[in-house]
Amino acid sequence: MSKRKPTYEELELRLAEVEEALSLQSAMTVNMTEGVCLIRVCDGTIVYANPTFEKMFGYGHGELFGKNISVVNAPTEKSTEEIAKDIQRSLKKTGVWSGEVYNIKKDGAPFWCYANVSTFGHPEYGKVWVAVHTDITERKRAKLILQESEATYRTLIETTDTGYLIFNVQGQVVDANAEYVRLTGHKTLQEILGRSVLEWTAPHDLQRNATEIDKCIKTCIVRNLEIDYIDKNGVFTPIEINANVIKTEKGTRILSLCRDITERKQAEEQLQERLQELEIYYKSTIGREGRIIELKQQVNELLVQLGKEKKYDL
Repeated sequence: MSKRKPTYEELELRLAEVEEALSLQSAMTVNMTEGVCLIRVCDGTIVYANPTFEKMFGYGHGELFGKNISVVNAPTEKSTEEIAKDIQRSLKKTGVWSGEVYNIKKDGAPFWCYANVSTFGHPEYGKVWVAVHTDITERKRAKLILQESEATYRTLIETTDTGYLIFNVQGQVVDANAEYVRLTGHKTLQEILGRSVLEWTAPHDLQRNATEIDKCIKTCIVRNLEIDYIDKNGVFTPIEINANVIKTEKGTRILSLCRDITERKQAEEQLQERLQELEIYYKSTIGREGRIIELKQQVNELLVQLGKEKKYDL
């Protein structure tokens, strides 16, 4: 009995399947920096891993074939079974999943990856999950170092009685420490978040502060700016400000360090008063000395007129 020839429609469908599979295989093998593997949906078995994936996890060519995907999952607070179930639920619901995964190499070394997983109908293996892994270990380490540095810097700022402020180019508060909140005359950060720093700037310094903010955005720096803040009771607090512009993922920000210089201002005023007192005393002293010399000269002149010797050597 002769074998039935496939219809034109069947050939077109088969061609589409082969081309899709070819496209997938090419994407997984040619010039890829990401590790890619195929996981059979029915039992979680790895049926393919590209060379990058094998190298990423420390396996030789073909070593991962037939192993369960759990072999590359590192233990966390959740078991590998729980993690797999969470991913599977998302895949069954939407067909895709993405997120950070904690993996483990063949030698037991753990590392972080960002994974994108999608469902695909493979002509040979049936329904599979295509998992694309990117090693983000260095990125995670850099982020952790940055967070630790920020925490250390924040702690340092908190212990030096310095106001720490971050605001955007519109002058709105994004973040601040307790000392800065105190300088504004408020009690909690929530009271000033999103508000303009000009709101607690004294009226006589309002325009100058606005000008300095614009100047800082353009030049990226402000040094030793002295302005007055004013609280709701009308009490002034003199502030010294140093600021720099920084670029963040959320846009341009201005990082500012603000010091209460009330004591310094008071000391300067006291010094100025003392200088004025000394100047008055000096002038009065010079006046007295001049008068004394004049009187001594008169005494000498009178003595000479009386035929006597001068009394004072002038």
